[in-house]
Amino acid sequence: MALDSDNKKPTNPLAVLCGLAIGSMPAMLQMPVIGKILLWLLGNFYFLIFYLFMVYLPWMMGSLFGRVMGLPILIPTIFCIFYWGTLGCLVGNPKYSKKAWFYIMIAHVFVPMVFLLNAIRFSENESFSISSLFNVIQVFSQMLGQ
Repeated sequence: MALDSDNKKPTNPLAVLCGLAIGSMPAMLQMPVIGKILLWLLGNFYFLIFYLFMVYLPWMMGSLFGRVMGLPILIPTIFCIFYWGTLGCLVGNPKYSKKAWFYIMIAHVFVPMVFLLNAIRFSENESFSISSLFNVIQVFSQMLGQ
């Protein structure tokens, strides 16, 4: 007699490791050697976009909890690791993979894009252009010390 758990596909460990790596990027910024490498990578425009869009949402949610608990940096960092670790587990699980990818697409592309477009709207530029989007991203880059 076979159990239901015998014929289910196992979780893909690569997806879990990728989720943990993305979630631990804010913590890696504080490490001496890896932090320097990560800051160097953040000088690349495309990696900076990836970093902002992937870490923005969990960092924002974790900072709400961190302010309440009185640990404004530690709690968002732990929340990012937990958040992306959980998403990695869901993406690696064949049963929830499509739903998790849909959530990642909606939450991590469209939500930060709304905030970026609002930042452009309330800046000195009255009309939207790609150059104004790049200007906002350059401000984020300068905030990181690049």
